[in-house]
This record gives sequence, structure tokens and C-alpha cells, in this order.
Amino acid sequence: METNGKTACIFGANGVSGTAMIEALLKEPASEWKSIIALSRRPLQGADFHNDNRLHSLSADLLETDVDTLSDQLSKVNGHEITHVYFYAYIEKQDEKELVNVNRELLKRALDVIVKTVQAEKNHGSFQSFALQTGYKYYGVHKGALYIASRPFQEDAKRHSGSNFYYDQEDLLKEYATKYNFSYLITRPNGNYMNAAVSLAIYCCIRQELNESLAFPGAKSIRKCLSDWSTAANNAEFQLWASIHSKNEIFNIHDGTPIKYSELWHAITEYFDPNSKQQDPKKQDECLPITLVEYMKDKRDVWQRLAQKHQLDPMAFDYATWHFVDFVFGRYHYIFGDVTGDLSRARKLGWTKTYSTVNGFYETFDKLKQLNIIPK
Repeated sequence: METNGKTACIFGANGVSGTAMIEALLKEPASEWKSIIALSRRPLQGADFHNDNRLHSLSADLLETDVDTLSDQLSKVNGHEITHVYFYAYIEKQDEKELVNVNRELLKRALDVIVKTVQAEKNHGSFQSFALQTGYKYYGVHKGALYIASRPFQEDAKRHSGSNFYYDQEDLLKEYATKYNFSYLITRPNGNYMNAAVSLAIYCCIRQELNESLAFPGAKSIRKCLSDWSTAANNAEFQLWASIHSKNEIFNIHDGTPIKYSELWHAITEYFDPNSKQQDPKKQDECLPITLVEYMKDKRDVWQRLAQKHQLDPMAFDYATWHFVDFVFGRYHYIFGDVTGDLSRARKLGWTKTYSTVNGFYETFDKLKQLNIIPK
């Protein structure tokens, strides 16, 4: 298999997952990855990225920019040489039908742009792999106990009834891969895809700005349950590795060791409030009495005040995915027991790494500070 002179294209490059993939690629030698094209709606954040001349940043809205224009932009940075694509673009919608439609369209636009760009230069044979990151929603974790697959989740689990935008995306990718003769990679991490760390960080900062305790943002019933998590760096390194060492495969991916929700939250509160260890145990176990969706309804002005005070990204509040974090933390559906995925398929391929979930959150919070998403 070809291993030299590869060119990567990242859609959704400004999110936690996208920036993690940029960092993973930049750690690789230029002899392996000669060019990295990062596409996002806003200009790429992170000054350190710009120190490597392999990185080309493009700003464009996938839904608002036509395919020909996007293809022309890619061609200006040798997009016809793209060999690998990593797709992380996502738009949150509360209405399920809208969620399915808009995220299917995002992926379709990306696929159409790539196909047009590599074919325009009659160089289609060089394009090798398109990686799509989905997640545990595939297994029905957002639907509740009547829909959820058997645990630990396995990649060949039967699809639940009803709609699921991951099903539409995976089917669309497979259709294009077959039609245009490239391979696909689908990874299913738990949690990180929707940038839970961003939402939790903004929640903690707002609570502190209001002089409120860092109450556990989830349901009390889930505090002692185990869940595996997927650190962005771990996801990126695995996706990079698997896109070279596999073809047309689907993998679960997580950090390797599940952690209780209560233990994770205690670690997060210690990051934002180092004195939280000295709190009364009852205070440490306090739960937010309402959902984050409800809590955040009147908090935009608080965030704007914070952003002005600390020169933060004024749009950061909109990056949060409150509804997603609510269901991850057990607010909408009572899924009793642990929520974990089987890593056997990835391990069998040769993936042996494990990550510290707590350290992964800490590193992400540090990165959010560097990007002026939260106060330093």
C-alpha cells in the first residue's frame, strides 16, 4: 500500500476533533504527509498550526458554498492530490428530521467536492480513503432502553428502528465509495464527536461567573455508572492509523478504560476549582436540578459578559451542544447500567494504545484556553 507523499483534507477542522487530527498529522514527517488541507466555516484557530508550511487553511461554509466554488478553492492548494479525507463537520438540530437532513447534506457536499476535485485533474486513482467519524448514537444511546443495542456495543449490531442520521451518513459514504472506487473508514467513538468538553467547560465557566457551585450536570441515577470516553487525540491517532492499515472497515474507538461519571466529574471540577477537594462531600455530589438545555436558556448574556471581560471568542456559546450533553449524562432516557463499546476489532487489527480520559479532558480544556474559547 502507498505510504509516501500523502495529502490529507480535513472537513470541520476547527472543532476539537478536527484540530486533534491536524496535530496528529503535523507530528508525522513530511515524507509521509506532504500536505494537509484544513477546511472550516471560520478561519483556522491556533497560531502554532501556522508554523508548518504543509498546512493550508480554507474558510468556507459547506452548505452555503456551491460545489464548483469549493472545488476551485481546493484546487488552488493542490487539492487534486488529496489521498485521504477526515470528516468531522456537524450541525446540531433539535428536530430529528432536520438533524438527519442537514448532516446528510453536509457529508454529501464534502463527497461531491472531493470527487469533483480529484477527477477534475484526471487524478482520481490517487484518492484512497474517506474517514467518517460517527459515534455511539449508532447504537441507540440517545433513544433509550427500548432502542439501545446490547452492551458492550459491537460494530455489527442491528440498527434500531426509526431515523438516525448516522445511518444515512454511513449508507451515503458506502454508496460513494462503491461508485467512485475508494475505501471508507467509519469510526464510532463515545462522546467526543459532539465536543462534550466544550459544553462542559462553558458550563463550568458560567457557573463560576455567577458564583454558583459546579453541580453535576447529569441525572443522579447515572453518577455511579461506568462509561468509556474517546479522547480527541486518541480518536485522531487511531483514525490516521486505521485509514492506512484498513479498507472498508468500521471500528469502535475509546480510551480503553471506562470511568464512573462521578469520578470524571470530580476530576473536571478540580480542573476548574482546585479547592473543590476541600468541599463538603454533599456539596461535591450536588446535581443540577434541571437540564442544561433549560439552564442555558437565559445564559447567553452571561457568556457575552465573560467573552468581553476575557477577550474570548464571542461565538463560543454556539459551539456548545447542550442537548447532546444532556442525553450523554442521562437526562432524557433511563439507560440503566454501564455504557461501553467493544474494542476487539480495533485490537485485532493491531491497535494497542490506551489513553487517560481525565488527562484527555484536561488537555482539551487547555486547548480551549489557547483558542480563546474559555478564560485562561
